[in-house]
Amino acid sequence: MGGLLTAAIRLPATTVLMTTALLMASAVLMAGLLVGAGNPGGEPGGNPGGEPGGEPSTRYMAAAYPSLIHRGCLVEFRVAAGCGTDDTARCNRLLSEAVRSIGPRPDEARVIVERAAALARTSEYIRGMAVAGLLRGVLLARDARIAEAQREWLTALKWAATLEHDSVAAALHCRLGESRLFVRDTDSAATHLSTALRMWSALGRTREAGEALFYLTVTCRLAGDREGRARYATQLRALAHSTAHPGINGLAVLQRGDLLVEADSCAAALRCFRESLRLFTAASEELMQAVALMRLGVAFNQLGDLDSAAACYARSIEIRKKHHDRRFLFASMNNLGNIRQRQGRFDTALQVFIASLELARTLESPAFVTRALNNVGSIYALRGESEKALAHYLESNRIATSRGLGRFTGETDMNIGLLYLQRGEADSARLHLERSVRVARAAGLPAKQRESLMYLGDAFLALGQRRRARDSYASSLAMSEGSGDLNSVAEVLLRISDAAAADAAAADAESDETGTRDAVRHAERALAIADSISARELTRAALERLAPLQAQLGNLRESNALLLRLIAVKDSLLNAENLRSMNELSARYETARREKEIALQKKDIELKEATLARQRAELARKRIEEEQRVQTIAMQEAELEQQRSESARLRQQGELMEAQNRLQESRLEKENLARWVMLGGVLVLLVLVGLIYRRYLERRRTSQHLAETLAELRRTQDQLVHAEKMATLGEMTAGVAHEIRNPMNFVTNFARMARELSEEARASLADDAEQLPSLLGELEEATKKIAEHSGRAENIVAGMLMHGGTKSGLRTLQIVDRLVEDAVQHAWQAWSARTPGTGLRVSFIPGRNVGSARMLPQEMARVVVNLVQNALQAVAERSRTEDGSFVPTVQVSTLGSEDAVEIVVQDNGPGIPAAIGRKVFQPFFTTKSASEGTGLGLSIAYDIVVKGHGGRIDFDCPQAGGTVFHVSLPR
Repeated sequence: MGGLLTAAIRLPATTVLMTTALLMASAVLMAGLLVGAGNPGGEPGGNPGGEPGGEPSTRYMAAAYPSLIHRGCLVEFRVAAGCGTDDTARCNRLLSEAVRSIGPRPDEARVIVERAAALARTSEYIRGMAVAGLLRGVLLARDARIAEAQREWLTALKWAATLEHDSVAAALHCRLGESRLFVRDTDSAATHLSTALRMWSALGRTREAGEALFYLTVTCRLAGDREGRARYATQLRALAHSTAHPGINGLAVLQRGDLLVEADSCAAALRCFRESLRLFTAASEELMQAVALMRLGVAFNQLGDLDSAAACYARSIEIRKKHHDRRFLFASMNNLGNIRQRQGRFDTALQVFIASLELARTLESPAFVTRALNNVGSIYALRGESEKALAHYLESNRIATSRGLGRFTGETDMNIGLLYLQRGEADSARLHLERSVRVARAAGLPAKQRESLMYLGDAFLALGQRRRARDSYASSLAMSEGSGDLNSVAEVLLRISDAAAADAAAADAESDETGTRDAVRHAERALAIADSISARELTRAALERLAPLQAQLGNLRESNALLLRLIAVKDSLLNAENLRSMNELSARYETARREKEIALQKKDIELKEATLARQRAELARKRIEEEQRVQTIAMQEAELEQQRSESARLRQQGELMEAQNRLQESRLEKENLARWVMLGGVLVLLVLVGLIYRRYLERRRTSQHLAETLAELRRTQDQLVHAEKMATLGEMTAGVAHEIRNPMNFVTNFARMARELSEEARASLADDAEQLPSLLGELEEATKKIAEHSGRAENIVAGMLMHGGTKSGLRTLQIVDRLVEDAVQHAWQAWSARTPGTGLRVSFIPGRNVGSARMLPQEMARVVVNLVQNALQAVAERSRTEDGSFVPTVQVSTLGSEDAVEIVVQDNGPGIPAAIGRKVFQPFFTTKSASEGTGLGLSIAYDIVVKGHGGRIDFDCPQAGGTVFHVSLPR
């Protein structure tokens, strides 16, 4: 009740009165009811303090976080739920619940993680903050928000770095390394994964060390480091042999399968991928099962078993959806759609690609959206719906252009150009294909560049620009030959042959024969390449071109032989096509047959279930009848017992009447007691209401007094801030006056000298004309000195005007080194003007890659001036107590990074004692005398940097002595 009254005092007066009245009335009524119930002492055996049957707080209850698997990463985080403070234990329980929910219920996991993070921050529980950051990053990564996830992990890593021998830091390094692989940053990925491997090995966590080794092999493969890949693969196999953990063995087998795929041994790779799938299933690692299924799909695809590949991709999609792993769900759907497209099932492929497009839009990934739009457009193009295909291509091109996705822009332009070629709009096709060539060249994609050049030659040929077509074909041919892609070389040679034949058709008889022979030469070369790589489609195309060309040259025997071979090739292609069609029809028939069998089995099961339900209903009916018979017998026995007890009841009735009279008297006594208790409660309520109202009046008077005191303090603070500004202005004015005085003295002296020289020159005109040239030379030198020092004074004044010219409150892009150097110079001038003849000096060291940052230049100059003047005062104070060997030093330097700049002010003064270290940024706190400062300098600097610019200012005192202030500003 005391706690409730205390809380009520903080409410407004009307709410206080109403709440208190209701509480007291309820208390009085409950007291009256308890008294009326006849149990004023309460029931014994209650447990008002704590939960009944609860465990003692000193007994540790182990709460193990379950395994968190994210694309093969196993993070095992164990804590003792009863250890530490109550907030720490609650935070650990929340994190454990979040880990359990992160796979099946990610939205619920996000809410729990935020609650745990807030609790960890409140209780300053560093490990809890680190784990919360890890889980937040995992949730972001599953939505393909890689950049945000990396920022969360880097922040969490700063917290985890303070923990010794902890698995959280290793897990964060592993996550960062794997995410850097996603953006092909192999150097950063190798650094993080190597650190994770070292930490996991030191902790004895073999499963996690195996995963780090697996991703290191992937990193080396992407970076082209064969030696490193072989080294890490050997370590992974050795680790798999030394342990029986199925997950580690699965990673080793998966790595071996990847090597076999690269060696073009798909059949052997298929066996490895199946074995890795079995091992991951035994280890209950479903996300790694999805990875193995993706590899199986690739192997089946290369072997030509498209149905098995599609089944693997579909199973992978189910696992990704189950774990809400949307980052890699898109890749699985993309592969499945490509398989359906190769099978000629365009409707199914279109459905898959449209679903992947919707997923890409929810992920807000421009790259995924662009790729999905290209896929949908290609299906529409194959179905002959050119308008829909063009609409999707154009939208993909617009997104890729606006987001700077050069690779996708070039690919989309190439698709649009091919579509325009198919529609006979060669001029529009040429524009898009030329842009595709430029984008591919700028993006460093030679394969796309040579393909676009080949199609650009087709566009030029369709426009009748045969010379430009030959140039495009020649460029594409040179790039194809350089890459070793024989299939592309053969395709380009056939196009060059067509261009030569077109030239021959448009030339005279002699040139006609020359052009035809050129066309034959290129077609024969294409035929030889097609035969060498067993490309039957290219062989057919080459034979179709060679046969008529040989006939034109009069080589009828060669033409007939080529025609016979062409017929044989077409027959073999037709047979292969028929065999593929038969296989597809057979597969479809088998699928339909299996579906019918499944439907029949379902109907059979339904019939059996209906029969079983009828039997159960009959059994229930019989059971009910039996229960009714038992109830009838029981009722008869009860009637007999009732007759027997009737006589006993009559005997007891007299006794009952007597007991009722006694009970009536007892009730009257209890009612009187309840009335007196309620009357006493009302009186207590009135007294309490009076006390509360009196307390309210006292608090209102105190609040008014505090408000007046606060207003007076604010006025005093404004006066002191104004005094601090005027003091700073006076110091800077003294420095400027000191700097201007020197050039103005020179101007005055040389002006006096010029006047004397002019008088001497005038006298020499009358007396000695030979001295006139030397006098004029000295006069000219004096005027130059006057101009020089006048310019110096003008530069000083211009610098001060520039320093004060920026509008207040408007952040502008400033060169940091220049602003800091000017501020240091002004501070030194003010100091030297106030303490002339001092031996102190200030050095400024500009840093690398500092550049510019947005800031309020006047405010930041004021911060630097305050810090430098404080440093000068500190070294001057120490120099008064040290001997002659002490060299007072103040050094100002700048540092730069990608997202921030840092200003460092260092001195070798007496330093700041630890006892007052936390007070230096408080307003009005100062260690100086009343005549030397107001105590607002560092407080104002803190407000400018932290509140005005969103930066950071702090200091430290090295063991060698002195003080180092660090000012960090965002760019």
